[in-house]
Amino acid sequence: MVRGGSYAVKEMVMIQLKDESPNSGNLQILSTFAEEIPFAVAMLDRELRYLVVSRRWLMDYGIHNQNIIGRYHLEIFPWLQEEGMGETEEKLDLSRENSFLVPPSSKLAFPHLWQRWQAIFASCLAGETHISSTDYFIKSDGLRQQVKWKIDPWRTSLGEIGGVIMFAELLERENLDPSTLLLENQDKCSPLLPQTEVKTGINLSNSDREYLEQETVEEQLSQTFLRESEESLEERLRESEERFRATFEQAAVGIKHKSIDGKLLRVNQKFCDIVGYTRQEILAMKSWTITHPDDVDCDRNYQRSLAAGEIETYSIEKRYLRKNNTVIWVQVTASLVRNCQGDPNYLLYVVQDISSRKNAEFALQEKSRELHETARREALLNRLSTEIRNSLDLNTILETAVQEIRQMLQIDRCHFAWYHPDESQPYWEVVKEARHPNLPDLIGRYPADLVGPFSQRILDLEILRIDNVETVSDPSFHKFVRSLGYTSVLLLPMQTPGGTIGVISCSHAQSPRVWSDSEVELLQSVMVQLLIAIKQAELYADSCRAMEQAQQQATRLTQILRDLQQTQAQLLQTEKMSSLGHLVAGVAHEINNPVNYIYGNIIYAQEYCQDILSLVQLYRSIYPNPPAIIKERIDGIDLEFLMSDFAKLQNSMKIGAERIREIVQSLRTFSRSDESGRKRVDIHEGIESTLMILQYRLKGKPGLPGIQVIKDYGNLPPIECYPGQMNQVFMNLLTNSIDAIEEKISYFESKIEDNLSEITIHYSPGITIQTGWVYRDNSNLIQIDGMEDNIYESNYYPYSGKEARAKTVTSSSFPFPKESCLEDKKLHVFIRIADNGSGMNQETKKQLFDPFFTTKPVGKGTGLGLAISYQIVVEIHGGKLFCNSIPGEGTEFIVQIPMRSS
Repeated sequence: MVRGGSYAVKEMVMIQLKDESPNSGNLQILSTFAEEIPFAVAMLDRELRYLVVSRRWLMDYGIHNQNIIGRYHLEIFPWLQEEGMGETEEKLDLSRENSFLVPPSSKLAFPHLWQRWQAIFASCLAGETHISSTDYFIKSDGLRQQVKWKIDPWRTSLGEIGGVIMFAELLERENLDPSTLLLENQDKCSPLLPQTEVKTGINLSNSDREYLEQETVEEQLSQTFLRESEESLEERLRESEERFRATFEQAAVGIKHKSIDGKLLRVNQKFCDIVGYTRQEILAMKSWTITHPDDVDCDRNYQRSLAAGEIETYSIEKRYLRKNNTVIWVQVTASLVRNCQGDPNYLLYVVQDISSRKNAEFALQEKSRELHETARREALLNRLSTEIRNSLDLNTILETAVQEIRQMLQIDRCHFAWYHPDESQPYWEVVKEARHPNLPDLIGRYPADLVGPFSQRILDLEILRIDNVETVSDPSFHKFVRSLGYTSVLLLPMQTPGGTIGVISCSHAQSPRVWSDSEVELLQSVMVQLLIAIKQAELYADSCRAMEQAQQQATRLTQILRDLQQTQAQLLQTEKMSSLGHLVAGVAHEINNPVNYIYGNIIYAQEYCQDILSLVQLYRSIYPNPPAIIKERIDGIDLEFLMSDFAKLQNSMKIGAERIREIVQSLRTFSRSDESGRKRVDIHEGIESTLMILQYRLKGKPGLPGIQVIKDYGNLPPIECYPGQMNQVFMNLLTNSIDAIEEKISYFESKIEDNLSEITIHYSPGITIQTGWVYRDNSNLIQIDGMEDNIYESNYYPYSGKEARAKTVTSSSFPFPKESCLEDKKLHVFIRIADNGSGMNQETKKQLFDPFFTTKPVGKGTGLGLAISYQIVVEIHGGKLFCNSIPGEGTEFIVQIPMRSS
């Protein structure tokens, strides 16, 4: 009985404390209930302070005359926490296997006992249960008792451990010293001897009295104690039964008792109130009648385990069906109550109405679900907004949209389609989709008549929400969606500002699916974002088209310039230097065409830009506070600056036109002779005439050294060429050499400012002109009387300390070939013009012959001199033009042309 009763009390304690703190008034009811329990039970909080205690606990441990509620466990038994261990303890051998009577006044310490109990309490507060069938406990008066006990944790309504419940039952009491036990019995029994004499009618003599006290006092008094104990026990049991029944009926929770085979034995009024039936109705029912069908199996499994003794208790949340057909949520805690022999007696159920808490939980769950859905929707919209900000490509945005929608709604397919009202056969085009891997790809075009009348409903911007396609009455649409394997379809159409119709299609193929209002609202929000994206994409496409037109216009201008260069080269080939006026007029005419084209297009460019600026001003006046993404774009391109910079743009175009006129002026210097046509001339005369023209530059500036020209002419016959064009080549090469030397002189001027005459000490400017002839085969080798060298590797820099690596071919070296050999096309003449100027690096050398490339300051060079020279030598005369240079040391140009034309 003790074992089963202990579990019942424990469950009562747990239920009473389920929703209230340990300091509330429910402890008074619980204390009244526990006080009359015929075994020792105590309830402590986490600090091991007494909350509830039974009368038997106080009696068994000799503290019935103390008020221990609120006091610490160690305060009641202070000897457990004394520190240290003396010799006396070792002599007394206070182990749990030995019985010993400790004097009440003893100051002995038992740290090993306290350490053991401290570990037990800590383990229980961590959630474990401890049971002992045989143990010893030392009372406050020092008496050692044999007990069996069980310690369980109890939990609050939040599931947290609030403390421990201790159940104990005395098994026997042992003394190590029999004389002490005899004295104790005498002390307790002597006051009862007069009562015994009165009740038995026997007057005891002193010797008899002494005998009874010393020899058989326990046997003489045992019967008297037994009768009094039985009478007292019966009285206490009646009182306990009355109190227990009152507590049973007045309990704040429902209580029911059920037999081991499942029959209801008794229920209290609170249980009747919970289920809405009378006591007679409930007891006449089967035990599972009021249990919700979904909870029956779980409850039965627990009850079988409980009745079989596999578990001692369980607690579940379940539903009852009330008499008025409503459902009520309850917390059921069941325990197995055993009889005094330890056999299962009946099942105790404690039932608490938790409908309010469950309703609050359901409301919280629903609110949490709504918040979660809202968060997911906002996250999706934010991702789409971010995608719109990061990319103006509509296809990318649509791809992101269908992927995110499918993932969020957990559907089998989501695609986006455009409607194309083709005159011959309108069709729908699926452009983007996200689908289950097992489903086929639907990207492509589909005739509109496949959808049937539903196509027109979509064009009317009607939302089609079909939870089950089997309910669709239109046969064509039903056939179409069934052919795709759909069971549920949701279609949301939209119309762009340009009038184009698009639709988001969400479909499920596994089973019918109910489309909720929140999902439709989400997709409508997505459609709004897509419309914004489409609008921005259209604006972006317009700007791209405008940019493309500008690029095409720039390309045309570039092509015009290239055509101009080609025209220049053609003019140089066909016009005489004497026809300089015609040349300039023709070039000016060719240049005027693109200039007029430029000026003609400036007007249209002004109109286009003015229209765009007017549109921008109109937009800003109507929408002074544009969305953040537009404002960010305005700030990014600096719209105010662009609007104000337009006039400057016109001025820049005028400057460009003036630059073209300067180029025309530079062309006037390309021709230096009136002679035209291919003729045989003395190449040295052309060089000399060019030097005469440049004489004013060779003399040098006042105070600065002049440029010394060293001539090393070979013995050359007349060369067949275009003399005017060759003179122009000589002019360009010599001019570049003079410029390089002047640049180097300027360098020394910056270093020596006080006495410019000292420049001659550090630098002697000079130009070397060398001519000769070579026999050139396909390997570009010089072959003269068995001698070989590569003319293209020669480096000859006068006054630089470097000698030519190629053999110089002059009149003094070899006699010129006979006249009959001059027709050999492998005979070439070379002209080497070398200076010791500033030189150039490899990057400059790579672009040296490119049209309009120049390293000179703006206004001092056109960049056409060397380009034209290259064309004259290579393209017109079929020769070669090479350049070798070392930065800071000098440059040489080598012109090589055939002696006879092809």
